[in-house]
Amino acid sequence: RKFAKIPVYVVEWHNEVLEFVYRCIASRHLPLEGNTMVHFDSHPDMVISNQLKPEIVFDKIELLSQLSIENWILPTCYAGHFNKLIWAKNTWCSQMPTGIHSFEIGTNGDRICVSLPLEYFVFEGNYCEKESLANSKSMKLEVINIEKESNANILEKDDNIVLDIDLDFFSTTDPFVKIYEKSNTYERVKEIFFYPNKPEIKAKEISAERRKQLDELKEVFDHLQEHRSLDGFTNKSIAEETYAKIIELIDEVKKQYEDDDIDWIIIYDTGCTCDNDGLPHHISTKEELQEYYENFEKFIRKLPRDPVLITISRSSMDDYCPQEQVEEIQDAVLKILSKIYGDKITDRPILAYEGDEWDVMTL
Repeated sequence: RKFAKIPVYVVEWHNEVLEFVYRCIASRHLPLEGNTMVHFDSHPDMVISNQLKPEIVFDKIELLSQLSIENWILPTCYAGHFNKLIWAKNTWCSQMPTGIHSFEIGTNGDRICVSLPLEYFVFEGNYCEKESLANSKSMKLEVINIEKESNANILEKDDNIVLDIDLDFFSTTDPFVKIYEKSNTYERVKEIFFYPNKPEIKAKEISAERRKQLDELKEVFDHLQEHRSLDGFTNKSIAEETYAKIIELIDEVKKQYEDDDIDWIIIYDTGCTCDNDGLPHHISTKEELQEYYENFEKFIRKLPRDPVLITISRSSMDDYCPQEQVEEIQDAVLKILSKIYGDKITDRPILAYEGDEWDVMTL
């Protein structure tokens, strides 16, 4: 089944694009398995939540309720819907090295893991050796800096492509840097979540240690969120020095902010972004934006086949794409897509973030 014209689906929060993608799979506009995603973004969005149980992946409603902006892509790969990913990024994004990476995604116990030993996965506790994976599927990932390259090597002319664009690809901020700024929260959580470089230890052991550290810290911050203090908290496996820093953080945040204004889960999420180099932060000038638009257009024109559908995330409400730039960037991207695809693309994007109604069977 084919769309009359290429649909464009625009959301605010990036994980919300899956609602449209899954509906396109259900309507058979996309095959159930083996699709390709070309993902323009300042972030890979390929974390796997350590709380996500593998069986949830096959329950669409429950899955969509558990995913968020940083972890929405790889569960769809474990389900088999995608087996090729292209992450197109700019120079100021350093979360993953450029190149082609072949790996397996599967389960290890009650977690979904990948056999790709990049720091991005190792330090999220998402790495596992191939031999330890069950129910595994083969994947290809190509990371491309489009300031230096203008085509993807793993794309083939018969690939069913989902073209996915986060507007923060063109200009981005790190919203966590100023979280509860009066209590110097960002610097404090960096120390709490710090994991030392251990070159003498194998990646699988580092990943297991890091996963244990994050799980223990999640218990702390979940308790704080529910009980508003550490009274009654019984998990004492956290290192004494780290626990002391957590107490200092709590005292300082409570000193500077009213209890009702404190979201301890957001503070935990901040800590999870502090590994490696943190999140990219690059607010583009008008001259830079023009350069990135040109690079984007050049790359899209070299795709071996028109995309089946296009998804766009604004990412402005969470401050990843600067709010003062998002409208301009969105307009520019839509104009570029219209310029490239002409009458093959819809002339009315579905603005889901504004409440547009849609039905894939009428597109």
